[in-house]
Amino acid sequence: MLRRIYTRPHIKRRSTLMVFSLIIAASQSANAQEQSCPIKILSEPIYWNIERLAAVKSSVQEPMSPYQAAYVRLIDTADKALTQTPYSVTHKTKAGPSGDFKDYVSLSRYFWPNPNTEDGLPYIRKDGRSNPELNGENFDRRRSQHMTNDVRALALAAYFTGEQKYAEKAQQFVKTWFLDEATAMNPHLKFAQGVPGATPGREFGILDGRIYWDVMDGMLLLQAARMTEAKTVNALRSWFGEYAKWLVTSEFGKKAKSKKNNHGVYYDAQLSHILLFAGRCDLAEKVIKGAHGRTKTQIEKSGLMPEEKKRTQSLFYHAFNLRAFLRLSYYAKRLDMDIYDKRKGKGGSIKTSVDFVASYAGRTEDWSYEEINKKIDRALWRMIKNAQLIDESESLDAAMKALSYDSSKEIETLILGQ
Repeated sequence: MLRRIYTRPHIKRRSTLMVFSLIIAASQSANAQEQSCPIKILSEPIYWNIERLAAVKSSVQEPMSPYQAAYVRLIDTADKALTQTPYSVTHKTKAGPSGDFKDYVSLSRYFWPNPNTEDGLPYIRKDGRSNPELNGENFDRRRSQHMTNDVRALALAAYFTGEQKYAEKAQQFVKTWFLDEATAMNPHLKFAQGVPGATPGREFGILDGRIYWDVMDGMLLLQAARMTEAKTVNALRSWFGEYAKWLVTSEFGKKAKSKKNNHGVYYDAQLSHILLFAGRCDLAEKVIKGAHGRTKTQIEKSGLMPEEKKRTQSLFYHAFNLRAFLRLSYYAKRLDMDIYDKRKGKGGSIKTSVDFVASYAGRTEDWSYEEINKKIDRALWRMIKNAQLIDESESLDAAMKALSYDSSKEIETLILGQ
């Protein structure tokens, strides 16, 4: 039994990371004896709220549904995905630093050619200014995002319409990107967010993997709707088990975990989601408790985040970091834990920061720190929308109404509800 192995005294003396790696490696199957989650968590999406999805599914059948525009966009996206050749990291025209086409490779977003050198190397950082090279054909970021977006759209379209063609295409995408031996991504991010002339990859690249929680939830939704085979979901669990093992044992993973800004929080959110996907609620609870401890230093009593306020997109990064904290809060709620409005030490709570950031809805010009993002209202909308999964306060309703952002076509509204 895994629980017995975990509690043996000599194992206890090992580092937490090694303990996680031992258990994650063994928790890749669907065997109930190797899982610690209740059936409800194992049988539905982790973050996509199944009750809200059911309510939206019922609503979209009505001619005056508030979800009509988003639903039309969803079906259009899913129909286009039906004609799309499945994406793969092997579609690069040039292999990455290791020579293996199956390695995921990406460029650090805010690094640009050096104007002071003939060859532009090493690239230099311009915080908040995205280099369009990151979407180039020999980098996998754009392919990865397209794959994830299409799997999300296809899974939702299959659930809402009951049409198997969408489910089959979603499975095809998942198998090509994660499972088929010839095309599957290697389960690591060693070469993510590299800096030309400086390093082939950085620990910050682990952030690239956060989007895959939509793939996990998409497949769990199809499984709940009986539109995919259990063996496909279990094979995906195996891939993420290997990825999680790399997260907790690699030097990059250890460095990402140690970060005192959004990178550390997203590391915890990714790992928690994967552990819940693996059925290991006991381990997810440990990660969530550790993540809650981050609020002591990452959130001040006022709700301000000391590391995020230094950025050129400081309000955006407050909202971005809070989305990871909010995911962790939602996972905690599912495990009968409460970290959302609980303070640790002298820091502020997650709710403190949510209320603080939401208070700038409709008056972002009053924000005291640098903010160059032109789409800040959308960032605030996404943060508030995620907060409303666990916080039904009138202040958040008022903040949402204060935003001058038209969210009617956002597919995210179908997932999160009104």
